[in-house]
Amino acid sequence: MLERVKYKPPNIDPNLYINCNLNNSIRVIVRVIYFNKFGVMLFQHDWQGHIDLIRYLAENYAVPSVPNRGWEYPQQPLYYIITATIYKLFNGDLNYIGYFSIFCSTLFLIYSYRLLSLIADRYTIYIALLFLSFTPSLIYMSARVNNDVLVLALSTVSIYYIVKSYLNHFKRYFSIALTFTTLLFLTKISTASIELLFFGLLLLNRDYKTQRYIFAIVGVFILSLTLWHLYHPLMEKFYFVNSAKFPKQTIENLNSEYLFSFNFLELLKQGFSHVFGADEVRFSLPTYQFGTMLFGEFDYRYFIKKEPNITILMRFIIILSTIYIIGLLSYMTSIYRKNIVQKFLFGVFLINLLLIVKFIADYPSVCNSDFRYFVGSFTLIGYIFAKGLTELFFNRYIRYFILGVVSNISILEILFILYITI
Repeated sequence: MLERVKYKPPNIDPNLYINCNLNNSIRVIVRVIYFNKFGVMLFQHDWQGHIDLIRYLAENYAVPSVPNRGWEYPQQPLYYIITATIYKLFNGDLNYIGYFSIFCSTLFLIYSYRLLSLIADRYTIYIALLFLSFTPSLIYMSARVNNDVLVLALSTVSIYYIVKSYLNHFKRYFSIALTFTTLLFLTKISTASIELLFFGLLLLNRDYKTQRYIFAIVGVFILSLTLWHLYHPLMEKFYFVNSAKFPKQTIENLNSEYLFSFNFLELLKQGFSHVFGADEVRFSLPTYQFGTMLFGEFDYRYFIKKEPNITILMRFIIILSTIYIIGLLSYMTSIYRKNIVQKFLFGVFLINLLLIVKFIADYPSVCNSDFRYFVGSFTLIGYIFAKGLTELFFNRYIRYFILGVVSNISILEILFILYITI
């Protein structure tokens, strides 16, 4: 249970504390190795659109006045203001934007540990950190020109200070939480679920009237600016995003089979989720999500041709990572026993999921079903997986087995990153 008065951090086992410190170094080193090998242009999404907006701000010193003129123009401006400044200072060298991405990823890892230390026991922290540290798709995100990297950092920092503030009856850390939550919303609109988390916790007690008024004033002001930018220039509709149906990616049947089927054997056969891969994988939301959670939505045939053993590594990772599905199911069946903060945090994950499903319904293309759209909930997902697994620790043998499986997944993932960077 989370204590709201005289909160004490969990009692961390010294050996696990040492392991976490070792992971702190290793997980950053793995990201640096990946970045030094590939820079910002591999395993990238919509890179040209993001760079176009960065260049526009660098050259015009203003946010685009008409949001439908460029692919990423409807986006919230904070990430692009920061990266346009970097772009201008370093004469258009994108690698320096990559360094900013590494910084954001490092901040994400640091605050993931801090957040987990507030809400989790030592074994849950250990398992969650392994997932967050070494899953390849999350490592790829540490070296991208993409506003998701700033969401990655700010979402975790925001949730940490929201929870920290709640534990202190919003008498401390409220201003910090409000600042980071506002910056997060100015980075991406889809992070509104974290705004709702903040407001929901504020509604739990009548004593928080002043904080609610401050939150409402700031929230209405920022939302008004956002809606003015997205609507006023066109006077037709709110232009939240540029997206469409893409050739050979269209999801024709948004039915129960698409939403609930899990074609594990097909995913194992292919070895990865690819936007133009096997239909059984890409036209099944759970299958595609699971595959992209591990390796993103990319084609690995070049790497497999170069080093065939990569296929074996990927298949072993897929098989062992099914333990995370067990963790998710375990957590969902026990959610009714959780305290109010944990239920609210689970609500952030559910809202994120519903927004993804709505996005797919509006723009039914395979690339819109990528796991990366959970970016604002990554730490929470790691916690959900881990907490669900630790609740299965009925005896020490099961505990040893689960910890062994998760540790082996991380070892294989590190080997995978090393293989593709050789």
